[in-house]
Amino acid sequence: MNRSSAFEARVCPLPLASLSAILDHGEAAIAVLDEAQFAARRIRVRREEEYRAGDDRGRMDP
Repeated sequence: MNRSSAFEARVCPLPLASLSAILDHGEAAIAVLDEAQFAARRIRVRREEEYRAGDDRGRMDP
């Protein structure tokens, strides 16, 4: 059985500082989180190995 560690989250109600701490305060992560909050979108997070395996592309969903 293939277990996925991916999850989707609505980031609008959460403080940007708390979200960025989860993602080690990476500049690229903060930029994506900021855009997702501004556009009221969800984010999808998954392990890097799953992304390289061609699971699907990272995306922001309305």
